[in-house]
Amino acid sequence: MSPAPGDDQTVTTVTVRTEYTLCPGTESLRAVTAVGHVDGEPDETKRRVAYFTETVGDQAVVPGDRLIAIDAGASSPLMVFVPILARLFLALDRGGVDIGWSGYVVGSDIVSKMLHSIAPLVGARSLAEVDVTAPEPGFSEPRGMKVFLVTEPDPGGLAKLLGVVPDGSLIALLVPHIEASHTPINFYETIHKKSLTLLGQEAHQTGSLQKAVRFATTRLDGFAADYPVLDSSSTEKLAEATTGAILRWT
Repeated sequence: MSPAPGDDQTVTTVTVRTEYTLCPGTESLRAVTAVGHVDGEPDETKRRVAYFTETVGDQAVVPGDRLIAIDAGASSPLMVFVPILARLFLALDRGGVDIGWSGYVVGSDIVSKMLHSIAPLVGARSLAEVDVTAPEPGFSEPRGMKVFLVTEPDPGGLAKLLGVVPDGSLIALLVPHIEASHTPINFYETIHKKSLTLLGQEAHQTGSLQKAVRFATTRLDGFAADYPVLDSSSTEKLAEATTGAILRWT
């Protein structure tokens, strides 16, 4: 048991032996999601889980309540998408987003690539990337709720995004966490007055978790073929142009 930052309560942490990790880039190899087995448990009861992590290595220590139980027979490479899918489904459910929604991706990493690939499978009519650093970001089709999926943990970019999105938009953070920003944000003017819905760090609902696991198991068959898989025992090096990789640690 260890104290949670800024809280008197305690959280239970567990060690997970990582098998596969989905990374957003090849320079720092900072992990987005991973899948593995909970360490220290008897073999017959050892849990297989998916989780968010900031650590790339053969082991990771994560809060126990952030683990997503997955079926022992599920395909490991595909399961690295489960934490992202769970947060996506939670955002769509909480935002009351109907089939045929249009959305924007804020980011250009491997998670963005994955969202563009599955967009038609999750009821999206269109999904486009938007550059919030541009002087005048363009948002086409102004009718209906706009959904913004943030895939890069850039607090400065988030502050900029909140200032330029159309009123009534839904902003979902599909990243492990957003660090504190030094950019001041006026909650009333930026979020409340514009009727924005901002979904970030919150406990996943059971329905969203189950939907994510079921989706990855039944709808993503063959999907990982577009993503490079690297075995840690291999001497092969990632090409500089590679945008991301699923890494297997042995």
